[in-house]
Amino acid sequence: MSDNPTEVKFNPREESHIRQLVANMVNGNSYDLYQNGSELRKIGKPAIPALLKIVNEDDSSAGGWAASVLGSINDNSIIEPLLEALEKGKYWATWGLASFGSKPVPQLISLLSHPDRHVRYYIASTLGQIGDSEAVESLVNLLQDIDPQVRRTTAYALQDIGDRRAIEPLTLALSDEDDFVRKISLAVLEDFYYTELRSARENPPSKGLILLVFNYGSDRVSYSKKVEAAGYEAITARETQTVLSQLANLQEVRGKVPDLIMGDYALWEDDEARLVKELKANPLYRNIPLVFVIGSYYPPEYSPYLDLIIGGISEEQLAAKLPIWISSAVQKD
Repeated sequence: MSDNPTEVKFNPREESHIRQLVANMVNGNSYDLYQNGSELRKIGKPAIPALLKIVNEDDSSAGGWAASVLGSINDNSIIEPLLEALEKGKYWATWGLASFGSKPVPQLISLLSHPDRHVRYYIASTLGQIGDSEAVESLVNLLQDIDPQVRRTTAYALQDIGDRRAIEPLTLALSDEDDFVRKISLAVLEDFYYTELRSARENPPSKGLILLVFNYGSDRVSYSKKVEAAGYEAITARETQTVLSQLANLQEVRGKVPDLIMGDYALWEDDEARLVKELKANPLYRNIPLVFVIGSYYPPEYSPYLDLIIGGISEEQLAAKLPIWISSAVQKD
């Protein structure tokens, strides 16, 4: 099938129906625009040529509805004709282009220097709706546009995209000669601030990474909750081989090792304490504190490999102790 939207084939009866719907759109009121536009949307691709004709030949009311319907049909062959209409000053073509996501962004950016302020205004708004950070640098430049309304909608577009590169230019815009540009820029900057503050509260940075090695799933879950409640990231394992694999994967993928390893007898039960012996023999891991939680008897001969031996511990006690264990040379209790 050709990518040219004007080459879509349809039968004569459908063609007549489309012509009638188009006439109703062009000559009717807002209700007619909605009703007939909805019918053309259902018809889909066969209606594309007629809708493009409205975009190019009618005003922003019917032309805008036609562009919106074209966007909802979402056929990539529509993008280029809409961009051509936009270049000719049919700014309402943006109402359809917004539906295509990032695909038309490079061409939209290239048209930000268009002599018609309406075109610049609607392109800035559309780039904000799309939300592609590729547009940030060009929108920042548009904050210097000669038209204050273009500058206003540009500030809103930068808010919609939410890229931190906009903060400094928007700060400079607080000195804009237009009162609305100043007020909008301030509101956008406040939104940046509160968004980041809210994110920091909801997703505080991890204080460190704790590897939990417990034999029973219930203990792994319990200590994971305690560790995470204290602000640390928790990863869990049960068997010697799993622990060693996780450590190797952490090193390869994230370039780090745990800040502390805590566990019960799963730390030493398998293979005559092979895990703790291997950890202390490996230069990459030997400085990671090993904390053993006593739940039952443990062989005294393994204690030299453990940095700290503790009994059961509450969530509050763990939160208080973890930073001490991690940052200090750990001594056995």
